[in-house]
Amino acid sequence: MPAIQDIFQTCTQIKFNKATLEHIYQEVTGICTKEVVKQKDIREIEPMMFDQEIKLYDITFNYPEREEKVLEKVSLTIRKNQRIGIVGATGAGKTTLVDILLGLFIPGQGQITVDGVPIEAENVRSWQRIIGYVPQQIYLSDDTIIGNIAFGIPENQIDMEKIKKAATIARLDDFIERLPEKYHTVVGERGVKLSGGQMQRVGIARAVYHDPQVLILDEATSALDNITEQEFMEALEAAAEVKTLIIIAHRINTVRNCDIIIMLENGRVQEQGNYDMLMQCSEKFRTMATAGEKEQHQ
Repeated sequence: MPAIQDIFQTCTQIKFNKATLEHIYQEVTGICTKEVVKQKDIREIEPMMFDQEIKLYDITFNYPEREEKVLEKVSLTIRKNQRIGIVGATGAGKTTLVDILLGLFIPGQGQITVDGVPIEAENVRSWQRIIGYVPQQIYLSDDTIIGNIAFGIPENQIDMEKIKKAATIARLDDFIERLPEKYHTVVGERGVKLSGGQMQRVGIARAVYHDPQVLILDEATSALDNITEQEFMEALEAAAEVKTLIIIAHRINTVRNCDIIIMLENGRVQEQGNYDMLMQCSEKFRTMATAGEKEQHQ
């Protein structure tokens, strides 16, 4: 099962970064695929209107040729500019829920609506147009900070004002200004010249470069140490001031300041509320939080 989840997680990253991959392919080969000819660049698609709320109604999902339901009757309401945390043990269905929110998987049952408009095949790319996504593993190329924030965008189309705004939201600007070559600093293959926290901040900056209305983070802090995670969360707090934020996390501490925390177990919503409410009313949540605090102090 873990191997299958890894495969689907990799597919998620490929699908969501499809426009970037197509651009790289064209640069390397000098030709266009048939699919590129047929489809517009996502930047040319009109973004979906989002003024009120995102609703998930009875979302049920199972992977092909598997009877076991990964998600079952999941219903959520996410209001504009809210901070939503989704927690649960490994296998609870968190990453699959992200895939469905990203419009990458179609639920077997149920529906997602944005301001009452159902997300369907005809408008899913319009929905994706307003989403920024930060995965657990941030890929950085052996390029400048500019090139990595505006990853996949032709050099002559990069907007430096947007680069600097994204870096400021990600709390990356002070670090960049201390570098001798500033935004033109080359980060090395896979970002070897940066710390883990700095790489994750580049990931946030990349996600917010296009000014998405919704920012989704999938286990983005699980590989970070406690100090680096604190730096990362400070950057998130800045981003949360102007975005609807959906954080998928294993550690309770990562979602402590969220307006609503959703606790998934075996593909179902077991509990939801803010941190204080869940600590008071949910024994399972308290157990997870206590285990996380012990891990943090080890």
